[in-house]
Amino acid sequence: MKTDHELMDIKIKYLLYLFCMLFLGCGEEATPPPSGYYGEDLFLATEPVGHLITGVYEKDHLDSLQSGPCRFYFTGKFGGRKSNLVRWSFGERGSTNTYGVLEMKDDHSFSFYWEEPLASCFDAPDFSSEEIIYHCTGTRKWRFVRTIGLDMVELHAGPDATTTVVDTIYKNSIVKVTEARRKWLKIETGSENDVSGWIYYKNLRSFPG
Repeated sequence: MKTDHELMDIKIKYLLYLFCMLFLGCGEEATPPPSGYYGEDLFLATEPVGHLITGVYEKDHLDSLQSGPCRFYFTGKFGGRKSNLVRWSFGERGSTNTYGVLEMKDDHSFSFYWEEPLASCFDAPDFSSEEIIYHCTGTRKWRFVRTIGLDMVELHAGPDATTTVVDTIYKNSIVKVTEARRKWLKIETGSENDVSGWIYYKNLRSFPG
């Protein structure tokens, strides 16, 4: 027969487990969202080892009074069915951080919502509702999403500065990292007809935006 102390210990462990199940999604098996496109406006990369998620939401406003695109960047570590994320606007990481949740619905879709609505985009969702579900429309082998940090960067055919230059990328361009070799990173650019090549790792910011 268990002592009162042992019974109390079991109750505490059960309550902790119940809290974790109900509020943190513990114990619920889920796979990380695959790297790729989720419709026309959102793409992300999931690092295959540490499961760090990095991504960008970008929507053009051709029919609105707002000039330029609506864009924010986000990152977070995959934590199961529900993962905590942080988002920020271009050039404002740390000063305009907003926290949110990515909740997996199945292996290729998730809901995506934030504690504060996105108020500056006329025809985009405000992301305050967990009912918005994004489905993967094209998988890719990306490891990270990053941004070019220098004014101009040459894209090389191989992981060496002596190889052929295949393209030039400019500051603040969004790129996707697919491979690392020594201090060189293989990246893809653009959303259609991606150009791929190698750049030195210091030419990228350590986070998107």
